[in-house]
Amino acid sequence: MREKNRGIWRQWTWGEVFANVRALAVALRESGIRSGDRVGIIGENRPRLYWALSAAQWLRCVPMPMAADTPADMLVRLILEHDISVVVVDGSGQYEKLAHAAEAVRPALKYVIVDNVADLEVDESLTAKSLDEVILSGKRDNSTLGQELDQELRSPQQRDCLAYLPFPDVTLGSPPASWTRTESVWVVQADAVGKSLADSRNNKISTADGAVAYLPFGCWTDLYGSHILPLSTGMTVNFPEAADTVSADVREIGPTIHFVPDWLVPKLRDATLARVGAAGRDRLVRALDRCRERNILLTVVARTVLLWPLRDVLGFSRVRAMFIAGVPRDGTIEFLAALGIKAVSAPEAGPRTAVTSAVSPVVGAKVTASSVVH
Repeated sequence: MREKNRGIWRQWTWGEVFANVRALAVALRESGIRSGDRVGIIGENRPRLYWALSAAQWLRCVPMPMAADTPADMLVRLILEHDISVVVVDGSGQYEKLAHAAEAVRPALKYVIVDNVADLEVDESLTAKSLDEVILSGKRDNSTLGQELDQELRSPQQRDCLAYLPFPDVTLGSPPASWTRTESVWVVQADAVGKSLADSRNNKISTADGAVAYLPFGCWTDLYGSHILPLSTGMTVNFPEAADTVSADVREIGPTIHFVPDWLVPKLRDATLARVGAAGRDRLVRALDRCRERNILLTVVARTVLLWPLRDVLGFSRVRAMFIAGVPRDGTIEFLAALGIKAVSAPEAGPRTAVTSAVSPVVGAKVTASSVVH
């Protein structure tokens, strides 16, 4: 895992991630969290929120990841309906959202674990714990609890672990009504791992590959591309620094595996054609047409002269497989093929369950780029 903070990349090996997840699982078990409990995880794409996902599943709890833009009344409803006793959040903003609703979520919510405690002002109505301190307490534990959890990890029952996604389809550009129209999804660990292993075989994904975690935390495509697939294959997950640096960070990172919503590629294609002007557009269209022909020489020339530089501009210089969430729009597959990129349909989520349309719409709620990264 790699995270950019103030222009500097910090990284963790998968061994270091495992040690931190284990410590967090120990601390959560010590605090009374048991198998079957619901653990809310709310925020933006930060590495340690994914650690919390893994720790919850290690304990055979049910993690419930939700994007930073999840409306407050939705959070209250979910906490009460699912009897969530502990929530892990990315920073002070999400803590304040819960603190303002402290009266409404009692007695279900006992405390909140906060990742980034900068600017955190603890409200006496809602207990807050630092994620750093929680992990440290787990590492200092001298009991046999860690050994017991190691044995549980090897249990065949781990294959039946569940995750619950209240808003699996809410992604970048989703309209406000998406919060009330989406159907929740149950994800079974064995099924999800099976999908990821199949994708890794079909697309030859290995530890040499890398992806970018930029889609809203809590949507199915992010859970699969930034959590399940990396854990199954050992590939690197990169976390950009900020919403307004995503494009630049993607170019710097040079991911080889990339996940995108179905509307993104056509939008990039149309924007590119609009920028190059009439003459440039004609040349680019001809180059794309050449790549559809079986003339190898013309294809090589077209890609070398026009299309490979275009890959660099779009930040796709190293992308070899692009997973598309949803139904690919017209021309998407052909455009990617011309760029030498394999288009892959992202796998569907698990069985759809309770419809959340009974919740009243929240005026102004919309998933934007600000919900992607800090």
